[in-house]
Amino acid sequence: TASEILGPNHQGQLDEFVRLFVEMHDEHVIKNTQPYPNVIETLKILNAKKVFMAIATNKRRAPIIKLINHYKWQDYFISIECSDDKSFIRNKDEMIQDILNKDKNFNKAFFIGDTVNDGLSANLNELLFIKAEYGYGKDQDWSKVNIKKIILNFAETLKLI
Repeated sequence: TASEILGPNHQGQLDEFVRLFVEMHDEHVIKNTQPYPNVIETLKILNAKKVFMAIATNKRRAPIIKLINHYKWQDYFISIECSDDKSFIRNKDEMIQDILNKDKNFNKAFFIGDTVNDGLSANLNELLFIKAEYGYGKDQDWSKVNIKKIILNFAETLKLI
């Protein structure tokens, strides 16, 4: 993406561009990222009910862990898979597969996501897909995704258990 943004005449600046972007993003991610309404209360209830949760995200590990630590959410997730956890960048399908391989309890899980890619990845891994209508993918073409249910806000996660 950075290469595309810079264009063919500025490829010599790619490494510096990426370095500055990562620095800026990682320093400002906490200041500019607010949880959805009722997230903390919902996570506490799910945790009390012993609902096992994992994260599979296309984001880099450093800012995700920084964000999770900032909000003190470490105890709510038994697995966090990020695109850069391995020596190569993984796609969502591979991250979900790694979660399933680590803990067989997730084989009967459902996957909540807000993009078509989330849905297709869940379908590929034979997980029930719950569409988070409150997320980023509202205007995407969902016609190829098998959606089990739609939730309108994070607190509706409680209705799934």
